[in-house]
Amino acid sequence: MTNTFEPNTIHLSVAAALKAARIASRRIGHGVFDPVQPDCRFDLEDLAARLIGATVLDAITLADLGTLIRCCEARVAEGTGMKAELMPGAVSGEDVLRWDEWTRPVRTPEAERLHAAIPILQACLESYEQVCDLADAEAAFEIRRLCR
Repeated sequence: MTNTFEPNTIHLSVAAALKAARIASRRIGHGVFDPVQPDCRFDLEDLAARLIGATVLDAITLADLGTLIRCCEARVAEGTGMKAELMPGAVSGEDVLRWDEWTRPVRTPEAERLHAAIPILQACLESYEQVCDLADAEAAFEIRRLCR
């Protein structure tokens, strides 16, 4: 079976969303719990590095975190593998995260990793939203500072 290569480029503004989410996650403990494996704790930066295969992840905004969750869900459902490459933006000056996608007849290790990460990302996003809902001034200030 021949794999079909379909590049899809996602533009991301340069911000430290994962750091902001980590600050928010302190409200529920150090790191984020995996609901499927409650004994496991994950460092958000390490999770993200393992999730998309990048070593530096300061280019994901909190809005993009929700997009990433939906993207993960769609790719897992399709049984599609993903890998990412952080590239300098030619036009906007912003970094570009280019997803190289290829369809496979079986679920790839990347898709398995994405599948496992979805509930962790959702918990991360929810913990950020809870901090905002509680109007925690100190955390909200720090999150805004990090996301500039």
